[in-house]
Amino acid sequence: MARPDRATITAQTSSGVPFQWLMDGYSGRGARDANQEVMQALVSWSDSNDFLRDIVGYTEWDGTSPILNRVVPHQCPFNETLYCESYRIVDFGCYDKREVTHDPFNENVFECDWCIYELVFTRPPYWVRGDDTLTNSYDGIEKNRYTSLQRRYRPREKRISSYGFTYDTSALGEGQPAADRAIVPDETAFSPDYTVEFLLKLHQWPVDAIPEQRWASQLLTVNHGMFQLQKGGFSFEKESLLFKGPAEPIAWYQGADGNFYFDTTLVFDYRPGKFGWNGYEKRDRDPAVGAPNAGRKYGRVYRRNVTTDTTPYALTPFDDLFKPGNS
Repeated sequence: MARPDRATITAQTSSGVPFQWLMDGYSGRGARDANQEVMQALVSWSDSNDFLRDIVGYTEWDGTSPILNRVVPHQCPFNETLYCESYRIVDFGCYDKREVTHDPFNENVFECDWCIYELVFTRPPYWVRGDDTLTNSYDGIEKNRYTSLQRRYRPREKRISSYGFTYDTSALGEGQPAADRAIVPDETAFSPDYTVEFLLKLHQWPVDAIPEQRWASQLLTVNHGMFQLQKGGFSFEKESLLFKGPAEPIAWYQGADGNFYFDTTLVFDYRPGKFGWNGYEKRDRDPAVGAPNAGRKYGRVYRRNVTTDTTPYALTPFDDLFKPGNS
């Protein structure tokens, strides 16, 4: 595949590396949650490493900043919802007037003038936000970018040891013998209840930025004020969200840019009702109100027999869970 001595520069990466789009091998396909575009790019051999780093994006941490430095993968020119996920080299060579040579000072590795990469563009599994949108898009908190959120409802029959059942003595129960109606069933009563589990996945964190010690210190604590898991997303009242830690083992991987990262899912449990996880239902609930959580009355509770009154779950600032490092 011969290439001209003077390629026409048609595009640049985020750091200014020039390259030329080619229509050779272009393809595209649409599928449920799997749209894809494949394009080729001609790049100077000397710029290839910088080009690849920019084209698939990367994340770094300077060791002190409360945010990460993120370079977003290159956006597809034909579909702005797709970003470059992977690459492979498909051709390389020299201009017409010279041949491929070898560098005797570097294990005779070949040297050439240009190379062609095949670039695959897909939809990232996370919400893309880069440093260029720092001010108006994610408020400088890593929970608001490179994250994906899922939720599931978890109904339960909340057992209450001080409650019990009794047989119906109203007209509906008249078919039962009087002696049976006087018997108290040997069963602990329950109250219909539910929680909502939120799973927030963090994508592409540098291995040296993992705030593992902070996560450990805030396990089984609740939010100390109003809190949003993602900007513009779900909001949670004080004490209503419980942090339960990572959902899976923490393991690193090597990204397409060559850096080492980890992805992990943080688990939060939402409990409705006033005072959240530090409140419990009072006995004077109005049973005439229909829905499972309607008509309930809650009171804040404290642990007994301790030096000072303390709530069952300590209150901590949840934004700290998304700060790189452990300082």
